[in-house]
Amino acid sequence: MAPVSVYVLGLRNGLINLLIFLTVICIIIFLPQHIIQHAQYSNSYTLRLILSFLTMSFLSALYEYSRMQSYKNALELSRQYQDLAMRDPLTKLANRRNAATILEQEKSRLQRNNEPLSVLLCDLDHFKLVNDKYGHNGGDMVLTELSTLFKEQVRQQDCVARWGGEEFLIILPQTSAEQANIIAEKIRSSVEQHTVNFLSQQINVTISIGISQLSEDQSIDELINTADKCLYQAKTLGRNRVHP
Repeated sequence: MAPVSVYVLGLRNGLINLLIFLTVICIIIFLPQHIIQHAQYSNSYTLRLILSFLTMSFLSALYEYSRMQSYKNALELSRQYQDLAMRDPLTKLANRRNAATILEQEKSRLQRNNEPLSVLLCDLDHFKLVNDKYGHNGGDMVLTELSTLFKEQVRQQDCVARWGGEEFLIILPQTSAEQANIIAEKIRSSVEQHTVNFLSQQINVTISIGISQLSEDQSIDELINTADKCLYQAKTLGRNRVHP
């Protein structure tokens, strides 16, 4: 009964059920004969019976607890693997694969509702110089702090992803190119004014941003390519600027 009880009802409810069962059995066994007629057992036999039941209940509860912990650990491990597959390990942002999936989903959803979708392709200016001067630890700190800054500048429904290296992609659902330009300029200004403190040194960086709005006949690849061309124009025109 003990293994079945904790397995079917769960650990907590199973133990409660076993406690109730043991209480009823003890009441029946120890009730005087003049109250209810029942078989007579010796004290040693009764004690062995109760101890055996308690031992079986304890072992069943221990097994069920171990089984539940193993199941929870397996779920947590699966969640961590899934998170690693969909997130950038340094910045904790969505990675390129995750961003591409989100773009396809947003494209399907927004086209059904006839709503605009825009993206910002951001690239840190002269980031190689930052790595050369402050080392990769300094560069990593810059990427991490700017990732947090990007998330603070966008809405909850927007997605910030690390597109690769020092490039970031910001997905803006329900946003036209004109509205995206305002958001991009706000992000560019915030980065320009932000200072990263690293080993008692101050690191200042700027970014260039290309903007692209999805048209009806465009694919996701074409959307990104357009944003990349705009980013290239922003770099050519002197960096630290937004190009629609």
